[in-house]
Amino acid sequence: MAKCKELFGLTVLLNAPVIYNTNPELIEWGRDITEENIPEMGKATFQKCFNLFNEYIAGAELFTVRKQYKLALFMYHQATELLLTAFIKTQTGLELHIHNINHLNQYLSFLAPGIAADFWGVTQKEKEAFRLLQKSYCSARYDECFIITYQQLEIVQQKLNKITKALSLLIKF
Repeated sequence: MAKCKELFGLTVLLNAPVIYNTNPELIEWGRDITEENIPEMGKATFQKCFNLFNEYIAGAELFTVRKQYKLALFMYHQATELLLTAFIKTQTGLELHIHNINHLNQYLSFLAPGIAADFWGVTQKEKEAFRLLQKSYCSARYDECFIITYQQLEIVQQKLNKITKALSLLIKF
């Protein structure tokens, strides 16, 4: 029976070709046995995280109205982190515990390269907004020199809306 920590390994075993086999028992594992040991996580897990994601977005909107753009950006960072980790986990079983949006987006690029590339940004303004989003985890709360404008915050919000819609369509909930 699969345990939670084995989920990623079972997902890889199910989907990837075996290049080098050091375990003779691996040959005996049929595809059907592997599939039945992977619990269904997709929609329910993603929906649960998506509900919390919406709470972070509501917090960001409140801070934006109050013109506390640094804290709004921090809330967008938290929302983005939650969205990306939830999507990656539902698709692969890999449970990540990192706060680095850039690294999470790199993981996403293996699953949805076009969505990840678009999220990084095409224009210089979009790339700068992504950099600020990444930096906001610490700097928005602790760095007095950290500055974000309303226009940059809008770019982050638009990018986050776009990635949310795209990932939601892939999950189909």
